[in-house]
Amino acid sequence: MVITMQDENIEQIQENTEQNDEKFEQVEEPYYEEPEKESKVDHNKEIREAVASDNAIIGYDATLKALKSDVVAKLFVAKNIPGAKFDELKHYADIVNVEVIKLNIDNEELGILCKKQFMISTLALKKQ
Repeated sequence: MVITMQDENIEQIQENTEQNDEKFEQVEEPYYEEPEKESKVDHNKEIREAVASDNAIIGYDATLKALKSDVVAKLFVAKNIPGAKFDELKHYADIVNVEVIKLNIDNEELGILCKKQFMISTLALKKQ
């Protein structure tokens, strides 16, 4: 049997493909996380009313600042918020005993729900 250069290249390509397939299976999606518990309550009405009455704090930075100032009653986060941001929000929410609700909609849908032309990853309700 004569092994040609082409046969060696094919074998090498197959080995590389198998190694890449193994690496691909190990990679996880960094920006998608399943909601911790399925929410049976529909929060859409509550969110729409808060935005309409100017009782909502929109955006990650504004929400984080409001949490640190202890003016948040409830916190909503989109299902595709990055893990590090969610962990930081959860940390400050735990300190001031604020309920964190992970929605079953992504940031694009949350922006549409709030009638904004941009994506929203976090929305907080102000204390009354």
